[in-house]
Amino acid sequence: MIDASRVTKAVSRLLGCTEEELFSYAPVIKAVCREVFSKLAKPEYGSDSRVQNACTGLSVYRIVLARLLSGEENESFKVGDISVTQSPSLALERASVMRDELMLGAAELLKDDNFLFMKV
Repeated sequence: MIDASRVTKAVSRLLGCTEEELFSYAPVIKAVCREVFSKLAKPEYGSDSRVQNACTGLSVYRIVLARLLSGEENESFKVGDISVTQSPSLALERASVMRDELMLGAAELLKDDNFLFMKV
């Protein structure tokens, strides 16, 4: 089984979440852990750190995407006359790259049962 608490701690460190935010993201993290667990080639791979990292990357991506869609991902601050604003699309791009790299790291532990038949 995948340790959702370790994934939650990693997500918290990466996103800098408050306890309240982390509590609201718990269903997303648990759903990701269940989804990845269902794709494991062998159930015992759930304790592998590469699988937990893949869960972390996928969770962060989905949380950033949800924040972006709800308008929460607009981070900016102002110091004196200078204001700094992070582009929401940049945050999503970074989360996407991290997700892809971490999922690729766990690829050999996952089964690929997708099938696409294009022509006869």
